[in-house]
Amino acid sequence: MPLHTVEPTRLYRRIAIQIESLIDNGEFPPGSRLPPARELAVLLGVPRTSVREPIIALEILGRVDVRVGTGIFVTGPATPRRNDAGAGAECADGPGPLELLAARALIEGEFAAVAARTATKEDIAARRETIATMRAHDDDFQRRAAAARAAMHRHLNRAAREFPRRIDEAAEPAKATRRNGAKPSAARGPNRSLP
Repeated sequence: MPLHTVEPTRLYRRIAIQIESLIDNGEFPPGSRLPPARELAVLLGVPRTSVREPIIALEILGRVDVRVGTGIFVTGPATPRRNDAGAGAECADGPGPLELLAARALIEGEFAAVAARTATKEDIAARRETIATMRAHDDDFQRRAAAARAAMHRHLNRAAREFPRRIDEAAEPAKATRRNGAKPSAARGPNRSLP
């Protein structure tokens, strides 16, 4: 009897695939509410904590909208993806949604601080406009997401334009030290030193 390679699949992916297939098959049409997490856990035969990650994965994919205190709502038809494998394969070899959220938590605060320090009057006006648009369309996930994406791309474009200048500013002390003939000293911080 020949053995076949067994591919381990994280539980959250299997749950996300199952829920996504129910959405695709019309069991949960756009605008409908999914059962509460507690009920989903019972129906799936898994602990309640196992339902959180698949819901986050489906929210990241734009398949559901989680409204605190109201429920989990199906957003609309699937958006085209790079592959047809669905929620479970979107990041098959990469980190899960909770790992991505943890990574974001580490860097987003610093990005926000830099953005606040360098914001122009136009930036502040654009952020206020984005927030107003998102509040005006609180019940429309697609419009809120579109407004957030547009704001994010504006900020990314600005950051990309400023990045080379910021790198030059950060490197200037080391360049000045080299120009003066001295060797640069070790950079401050754990596990960081200059070559």
